[in-house]
Amino acid sequence: MTGTAYYVDGVRVPIGRAKDTGYYAQTRGDDLAVRSIRALLERNPSVPAERIDDVVWAATAQVGDQGLTLGRSLAILAGLGNGVPGYALDRMCAGAMTAIVNAGNAIRVGAQDLVLAGGVEHMGHHPMGAEVDPNPRFLSDKLVDPSALVMGNTAENLHDDHPEVTRDRCDAFALISQERTAKAQADGIFDTHVVPITVRSPEGWRLVDVDEHPRPGTTPESLADLQSPFRPGGRVTAGNAAGLNDGAGGVLMASEEAVDEYGLTPRMKMVDYAFVGVEPETMGYGPIPATKKLLERNQLTMDDIDVVDMNEAFAVQCVRSSTPSACRWTATRSTPTAARSRWVTPWPSPGPGSPCSWPPTSTATPRPSVGSRPCASGSAWAPPCCGSAPDHHPRPPATTRHPPPPATTRDHPRPSATTRDHPGPPATNSMTARSQPCPTP
Repeated sequence: MTGTAYYVDGVRVPIGRAKDTGYYAQTRGDDLAVRSIRALLERNPSVPAERIDDVVWAATAQVGDQGLTLGRSLAILAGLGNGVPGYALDRMCAGAMTAIVNAGNAIRVGAQDLVLAGGVEHMGHHPMGAEVDPNPRFLSDKLVDPSALVMGNTAENLHDDHPEVTRDRCDAFALISQERTAKAQADGIFDTHVVPITVRSPEGWRLVDVDEHPRPGTTPESLADLQSPFRPGGRVTAGNAAGLNDGAGGVLMASEEAVDEYGLTPRMKMVDYAFVGVEPETMGYGPIPATKKLLERNQLTMDDIDVVDMNEAFAVQCVRSSTPSACRWTATRSTPTAARSRWVTPWPSPGPGSPCSWPPTSTATPRPSVGSRPCASGSAWAPPCCGSAPDHHPRPPATTRHPPPPATTRDHPRPSATTRDHPGPPATNSMTARSQPCPTP
């Protein structure tokens, strides 16, 4: 049995900076997710809370205020009732996208009718890598290069492999990101799905309803002045890379039967998705093979795609993916609130570039679209994509590599994929769906 999974609604809390003075310094991560769930039910009052079949929630740091089988905990904390199950998952930056895919698949096979799916990450409480212990064999057995364990270094590696993607091009892309965010805020686009939340601060309780992280007034000069923290003379900076943030968001997925029963108006239907793995040392390449795989499987090309939403962690990923040898999309084809590198959400939370954000603002004739999540690849809800192409990233021979600055020479060459006894992490993901009106009952 194969049914249809519809995206009905999506919300997120304002994105806060992961610092002691940030919005959520005194707010628990699970409470950010609870606010998202309650907002979804408030916006869809015809859906009885006890009719939710599952709560699927992603978190990369599943400890502390993001632990304890997060999905099930959220169901109870949000008041859905003890009869509503839930579970947690982790695919790092693609966690929330995976949660949405899992929810859609459960609906498509007829096992469930209404599912809440999303993600949360409080990077202020759980700094990146603070609570992980990588197996020493990754390095001792030379399964991966040391640079694979630091995201910023993998972005520098991507620059090495593609010297045509210059620092200037990445800074220019970052500037577009800031400008589009400022325009979207001024036009009230985020007001359609960013829900206010009351938080505790040193001054007492306060209501936050605007994203804290964007930097209005960013200029080419201010971006050019920034230095790379990853290597001397590096090209990845705080201006063209992801910030450290706190946030949460989620979506309501429904079957066709639930749509009819509760009078819901879906914005999209889930069509297809794809996951791929790439070389850990250049994990940022993932969106390209994942998108190509997805397009090829659905007999589409980028010419069939009107909108590309690429919410990646580093501008180098976005610029590289737009080249003719990759996916051939342009900044003008990206969503008005997308094309962002600086504007990035915390790890697995659905962000400004995920299904919980841009579809509600779409008023144009439904057409295919593709999107991606940081450190992973994805696409959000529209017909699939792209012509034939290999699913892997063929590493150029060592003699053709663009050498990094001398001061940043790696400890040892990247291991050849043919010499590994098993692949190293991480995997990447791509997802699509079709935006269309609600079916007529």
